[in-house]
Amino acid sequence: MSSVPRANSKPKRVPETHPMMPQLNRLFGEHTFFLDDTGLLIVEPTDSDVQEGMVVKLASWKDESHMSLAPHGPEVTDMVVVLDDAA
Repeated sequence: MSSVPRANSKPKRVPETHPMMPQLNRLFGEHTFFLDDTGLLIVEPTDSDVQEGMVVKLASWKDESHMSLAPHGPEVTDMVVVLDDAA
């Protein structure tokens, strides 16, 4: 997977109109995707009663140029986000 724009340390949402979205959806299913300095992330709802989601990394950057990702098995991170009703 290549030609993915460089991310900053704060996760940034991959726009629905990005040319890589069809490939991301084909590889990982329909999600809202985010990029940060570690790689490609999604948010999965937790089983708790609280509206929160766990951040899961699906691909890591191949090198420091952050121009190419290496897909791997889902890695649950230690990050949890609060979901609003629109999520």
